[in-house]
Amino acid sequence: MWVVDDVAAIHALVERSLPAGFEAVCDLVSHVCAGDALLDLEVGLDGDPDRLPDVIFMDFFIGDAYGNEVTKRVRELFAKKGLRGPYIVGHSSSPPASLEIVRSGGDVAIEKDRSVPVSPGVRQIFSTLDVLRSYSGRARKPVGS
Repeated sequence: MWVVDDVAAIHALVERSLPAGFEAVCDLVSHVCAGDALLDLEVGLDGDPDRLPDVIFMDFFIGDAYGNEVTKRVRELFAKKGLRGPYIVGHSSSPPASLEIVRSGGDVAIEKDRSVPVSPGVRQIFSTLDVLRSYSGRARKPVGS
């Protein structure tokens, strides 16, 4: 599971919002730079599938990049390999920006609120370890499965 957001506090918010014991189900990888995330993704696609994210929390404004553009690129890279790819969560403090990520190939949009200790949107999507576990291996499945 990746968090692609240039604000480190958001990475901690996602971590606090996941079900207790999530570490036994998945690794949480933080990317504060979209370019680094895409490079890491290419390494995974080129032979290290354990580095592929099954879920990505995608911010819209990521330094000098935009989450909708990064989402399109992620989808293109997986499509070239014939893989389904990750579940992409549009995760912006601006609801229209989160929806733009969905329009660009994301799966769902939730609002990001830095002022709360736990994100209701993250909790709603990943309410239990079993739900979280159900996403395991998603990125490596062939398109259409």
